[in-house]
Amino acid sequence: MTLPTFYIAGAGRSGSTSLEAYCRAHPEIFMPSIKEPNYFIFGHAGFRAGGPQGAHRNRTSIRSLKKYKALFRDAGDAKAIGEGSVSYLAYPEACAGIRELTPHAKLIFILRQPVDRAFSSYQKFSESVPDPAGSFEAAWRDHERRMTENWFTAQYKRKSLYYEQLKVWLDSFDKNQIRIYLYEDLRADPKALMRDLYEFVGVDPSFDPNVSIVHNRRGEIANPILRWTWRNSEDLRSWVAPHLPLSWRGQFFRLIARGERASPGERLDPALRAQLTEEIKDDILKTQDLIGRDLSHWL
Repeated sequence: MTLPTFYIAGAGRSGSTSLEAYCRAHPEIFMPSIKEPNYFIFGHAGFRAGGPQGAHRNRTSIRSLKKYKALFRDAGDAKAIGEGSVSYLAYPEACAGIRELTPHAKLIFILRQPVDRAFSSYQKFSESVPDPAGSFEAAWRDHERRMTENWFTAQYKRKSLYYEQLKVWLDSFDKNQIRIYLYEDLRADPKALMRDLYEFVGVDPSFDPNVSIVHNRRGEIANPILRWTWRNSEDLRSWVAPHLPLSWRGQFFRLIARGERASPGERLDPALRAQLTEEIKDDILKTQDLIGRDLSHWL
């Protein structure tokens, strides 16, 4: 049975797409065509999403183990097989499922300053539809309701509280199966980070990926007609997607979004950033102790 030997499991908007792209470039690594199949949340755990885009996620996430295995059928003689679903970090059910199905897999996490991560997620979400709260601060403070209603997207605060989430994984797997990087590591020396990651997953660490490309950067689709089409076709896309070959998933967006993309102008107010950071200071300090990395610069 061909299944992943490693997972890029979180956190979103922290550089995970770049890690996946650099893994995909390595000749000894196989990555499936679908990014974020979310099988261990929606399939293995049977999660049903509420909130904005919930119906879309319910219809398009991989729910069948047979379909999940099919993602890796072309892995051939790859030395390492990877899968990237950044929401796994926030769901203990995903941890339990991965431990059950692939107990010896390696796990990769990359973390970003929590409020910066949340704001970037807010901006990314707003590329598709405006957040119903109307502002980042209001959306952040809508935390409890969104958890109660099983929102999958737009869970800005919840997915930035790393301590309890990471502790589940560290308690469930041997520490030698886990690598935790920081967004700053990727920005400062991406090649050094990837050498360490390649060695960790068991492939040639001397491979030199092209790290000059920033993957999954923020921005709207530049063409206004295509942007309107994308924003207003969610129902159609979510109905069509389950009927398409797995290798086709995600290709339409790459097609219409290619080329220049407009950059949104909203900036995170420094005073608000400081205020929200202070609110979750205890979580940051506990995360610091848990992972053994100095996170004082986040404060």
